Amino acid sequence: MIKEIIFDLDGTLWDSTESVFLAWNKAVTSELKDQNISINKNDIRFEMEKKTADSFSSLLSSLDKEKASRLIKVCEQNQSEKIKKVPGKLYPGVVETLPILSKSFKLYIASNCQKGCIETFLSHYNFRDFFKGWICFGDTLLEKGENIKQLIDKFSIKNAVYVGDTMNDYSSCQEAGIPMIAVLYGFGKFENSVELFAKIKKFPELIEILDKT
Repeated sequence: MIKEIIFDLDGTLWDSTESVFLAWNKAVTSELKDQNISINKNDIRFEMEKKTADSFSSLLSSLDKEKASRLIKVCEQNQSEKIKKVPGKLYPGVVETLPILSKSFKLYIASNCQKGCIETFLSHYNFRDFFKGWICFGDTLLEKGENIKQLIDKFSIKNAVYVGDTMNDYSSCQEAGIPMIAVLYGFGKFENSVELFAKIKKFPELIEILDKT
């Protein structure tokens, strides 16, 4: 019986493409003035679920190590600043569904986002009371699978399901030993061979699926 739900953030609860796009564009403009490099929102959507250091690997590979490291640092700083000014947009049904789920399940977040993004999400939309805990790459510098395991240990989570939108989420769940519900409206696509707890096309579908567990 499912007792806890661990959510991914970007591509699952909200879409922060705009703020990440602004952060990357600002970093590229300030750090790579001498190079004809541009980034569009489609690039951002493709890279959203990766850690900053893994994003735009083709761009970083063309830079020397020092310049790439500097670009990553500036981008991370920009993202933390931009997300406060331009918060992500919630997916349809999140506002109505989270209060319902929080009455029956303990809710958590595990994301590859930068430090402060989860806190901005919680405070901007007044969701803090619905969640028992959270963890992200920006705080720990660990892979998502390891972060999920740390979250499970810290809060003595026993029977959880993860809700996410990418194959990276699925691999992380496999590593952490928990099942996954795939959202099909996010950034990623799922291979037909993966074994999922369920798939949803709309966030409110979680209520019916989890009521059956």
